[in-house]
Amino acid sequence: MADAFDMKKITVSVIGCGAMGGAVIRALCKRIDPQSVKVSAKHFEHAEAIAAETKCTAVKTNTEAARKSDYIFIAVKPACVLSVLEEISDSLKGDATVVSMAAGVPLEALSKASGKPVVRIMPNMPVSVGEGMTALAASSDVSEERIAAVCAILEASGRVERVDEKLMDCVTAVSGSGPAYAFVFIEALADAAVRSGMPRDAAYVYAAQTVRRRLVFANRPGHHRKRIIGCFAKCFRYHSANRFHFFFGKAGHLRYEWNFAICLFHQPCRFKCFLADTFGEDTFEFFLRNKRREYRAYDAQVTDFEISQFFPRA
Repeated sequence: MADAFDMKKITVSVIGCGAMGGAVIRALCKRIDPQSVKVSAKHFEHAEAIAAETKCTAVKTNTEAARKSDYIFIAVKPACVLSVLEEISDSLKGDATVVSMAAGVPLEALSKASGKPVVRIMPNMPVSVGEGMTALAASSDVSEERIAAVCAILEASGRVERVDEKLMDCVTAVSGSGPAYAFVFIEALADAAVRSGMPRDAAYVYAAQTVRRRLVFANRPGHHRKRIIGCFAKCFRYHSANRFHFFFGKAGHLRYEWNFAICLFHQPCRFKCFLADTFGEDTFEFFLRNKRREYRAYDAQVTDFEISQFFPRA
């Protein structure tokens, strides 16, 4: 795929240098010439910091970043994405393609705000080390050549898969935010090891390597993957299909993922016993306490925009 494009002639801009924007910038600069990448941020010092790390170019305004770029990656918060697109719309090239990373903002709204063909992607944090999972959906006016070019640009980030837009919220819940659960689980394993006498540094090595090798094993084709996924499917069978749809059908948003996690751990005794027996009582209790704390912290900062966009309506 990459051979079909002259990557030296492609110019890219990234607006937003937060956690996900920074991860994508690092991946892009491994795939194309960093001098062909312009970045901007709400606070210029953030753009300068990522530019110093990756050798790309930091600019002071979003319009300057967007001007003359072939592909414009929008990595701002969902509440800001439409206003940013309206801000830069007059600065975009005639053949520019907008690539949005905003969860829950549909292609129709993005196209209307930008006046350009739009590609939606949902990456996850491992893209910064080339092990990410990125889903891609495109509006009907995006050519196959442009879609292929976006995929080629993102090749250094890990795996890229094209999906129907209706699956993007599900992707957000599963792969977009899934790594956070893996990190919490690693931390829980390490804490349990420390309580059993293992030094903290060694505990992190053992916990991280254990999870890493299981993930590699689970990603193999064939019956191994099916067996592992089937094991977790047994857990979810205790959860009603309607409630699963409630949390994931509209789950372009972490609020519902935390709700889902909390509800899982409030299920009947045999489900809780299954998890405790599988992962150990200490690990299970730590994970449960941590998820409750994270949910309370997140729930306290939900914005009016998020409520209006994502709150399920009966």
